[in-house]
Amino acid sequence: LFIGTGRAAQGRAREFEAAGITVTGLWSRGRKKLPGFRTLHGPVAKALAAADIIVLAVPDGAIAGTAARLAKRSGKLLTKVFVHLSGAHESGVIEPLRKKGALTAAMHPFYSFAPGVGADLRSIPFSLEGAPEAVAIIRRLMEPFGMRVAVIDPKDKPLYHAAAVFCSNFTAGLQAVADPMLRDAGVGDMDARLMVSA
Repeated sequence: LFIGTGRAAQGRAREFEAAGITVTGLWSRGRKKLPGFRTLHGPVAKALAAADIIVLAVPDGAIAGTAARLAKRSGKLLTKVFVHLSGAHESGVIEPLRKKGALTAAMHPFYSFAPGVGADLRSIPFSLEGAPEAVAIIRRLMEPFGMRVAVIDPKDKPLYHAAAVFCSNFTAGLQAVADPMLRDAGVGDMDARLMVSA
């Protein structure tokens, strides 16, 4: 079950299904219907009761608040696994869910997703950290489908995030600087674009 109906939720849900993992639906507070998805509405406790693994696919700034609201509106969450997808926040940000008995984790795809463009999750490495039981369950779910998972310590999440920023954001910046340099060196437009994207 995905909590959220935004671009990230829709994209990751599609990609997980394409990789062979069943997604039971996307839960929304509103009445928004999404083509190609089972969109769930109504009391969140009912949606949570029917799911084993719940993915918080909301913006980074909304993760803590979403976790707190879910915990407040739910009974005991024993045996449920909650995971968020942020590369910046460690699993402790969803602590209210752990206090209700849930197993919590943070899973982050080491990849910059372009809006509206799908990706094959089997070719993207993921970082994973959190409660050992949650980590084991998520690994058992993902690895048989060929997904790579690197388990990290939550205290190392800031360093991990810094590396992700260097790989995605700085690469684009370096390419923007290199492109005009190649052109100034006499490389034609098409060749410069190919060189920069190589």
